[in-house]
Amino acid sequence: MTQEIKNLSDKLIYYRESYIRDSRNKIIGHADKETLMWKNTLGKHTEEEANGFFSNLQKYMDSVGCLIGVGPGDFTNPDPDGSGTDLILCLRYLREFQETESQN
Repeated sequence: MTQEIKNLSDKLIYYRESYIRDSRNKIIGHADKETLMWKNTLGKHTEEEANGFFSNLQKYMDSVGCLIGVGPGDFTNPDPDGSGTDLILCLRYLREFQETESQN
């Protein structure tokens, strides 16, 4: 894994930990009608923070795609090429790569 991918991973994880995790856990842990119909905002963040997340996600996909030899990816494209499925495949590849590296 390159340092750029590591830095972007840290930023994506920070966003998830700061804005998504607790909200997701609350919804999953209390998936009853009252919670699902609750009108309060969960995981509140600014537009700038959300834009930063998507910018980092795009950079991450580009970096991973280049590292594994498929070129930059576009998660915003509805076409299967460069889709979220590609991101998942790349993440699996990186996980396997990290596991192999840690064993050496």
